Amino acid sequence: MATLAENRTADAVRAGDTAATALTEGFKLGFVITAVTMVVGVLAALLLFREDGRGEKVDLAAVQSAAIEGGG
Repeated sequence: MATLAENRTADAVRAGDTAATALTEGFKLGFVITAVTMVVGVLAALLLFREDGRGEKVDLAAVQSAAIEGGG
């Protein structure tokens, strides 16, 4: 995000914008990227987390030994 924002700021300066305007454009892009990333993360959490099995106790020693015996 920071790299893209910095690149946008540099592009705006090269295009003739003032430093303040260029920085604003860079920060705006950074905030938009951050907001999109957060929305994607929330959607992934809502769609990928499952309810089945939640709250059940797991015997980690048995799971580990089964994985070792099963070869994977």
